[in-house]
Amino acid sequence: MLYSYRLKLGLHEAGYNVKYSRVYWSHLFGMFWSNFALGKLGYYAAALPLRRRVKISESTGVISAIQSLDLAVKGVAAVLGLFMLSQLVNVQEVRILVLIIAGGFILLGVTFLALVWQENLPFNLNPSKIPFLGGFIQSFKDSSYMVRGIAVEIVIFAIIGWFLRGVEWFLLSYACGIYFPFIICFFLHPLLTIIRMIPFTFSGLGVLEFALIKLFPMIPPEKLVLFGMLDMINNVFFDVVSLKELKTVLSK
Repeated sequence: MLYSYRLKLGLHEAGYNVKYSRVYWSHLFGMFWSNFALGKLGYYAAALPLRRRVKISESTGVISAIQSLDLAVKGVAAVLGLFMLSQLVNVQEVRILVLIIAGGFILLGVTFLALVWQENLPFNLNPSKIPFLGGFIQSFKDSSYMVRGIAVEIVIFAIIGWFLRGVEWFLLSYACGIYFPFIICFFLHPLLTIIRMIPFTFSGLGVLEFALIKLFPMIPPEKLVLFGMLDMINNVFFDVVSLKELKTVLSK
């Protein structure tokens, strides 16, 4: 609900007053497909149920700006999580990997926003003059630019989401018989989210479990694998109800 409201705010900044219920189901639709796409790129499917109210070029522009800032926040949170967890557990096995990926995500997110959050592109480039795709790219850029007005809100939502996911992982760890302290779950989530986003497998399947085993060799691996699998199943189980939007997507 928190992130769907974030998307609604972004669309509002772009000039579209879409009902929250419509944005909510579109967000869930994107979240469902993100579970089966490399690097969570499936979230762009959220633009499809909105296409009758918002141009695809503009909805994807809004989503890209939000996701880029969120990506940068996740990168910073992962580095912070790595530092804090290093005081509690041995993170040597994943330290270099996390720093490289987090640094890459921060650079990617900041670079994208630096390009679209200015009125004119470098070297006076005019996207509208690009053959065939000029109109789409210009519309995409313009809608991304408008989202900068809620940059602070996007960061705040990301931090609140980080806390709530920490609570969720804390409860999930108890359900699996691992009994992680909340502080571990709080800082573990951004760190493993970054690792999970490596486009090796769908939704990081197997990557998360491997990282958990490396971080906590003293815990039975079957419990850690169960933790990772239940987290993914929990996400899919909740998001699957959004498949009702296929009727909207497939209708003419």
